[in-house]
Amino acid sequence: MKIISNIFFILSFLFMGLWAFFYIYVMSLGCAFGSPNSSSCNIKMPWTLRGEDFSFLIGMPAIMLVFLLVIAFYLRKVAADADQSTPSE
Repeated sequence: MKIISNIFFILSFLFMGLWAFFYIYVMSLGCAFGSPNSSSCNIKMPWTLRGEDFSFLIGMPAIMLVFLLVIAFYLRKVAADADQSTPSE
């Protein structure tokens, strides 16, 4: 169980990195295909997003990340409980 827990922790950290990369990538696409008259384009901070941008770029990935972390912590707790319940010689 500890190995599976570690796998879920690694998956969650990989997902977090991919989430950050995807967010910056999508925001840069918005700059690339935005107004041609704009001389400077800033990446919007996540807390300034509204509506479907927030749910697609922040909400759903955050739910997935929390789900992965909850599974990892649960499996870690199950592994610790299993270690305590086994009789030692």
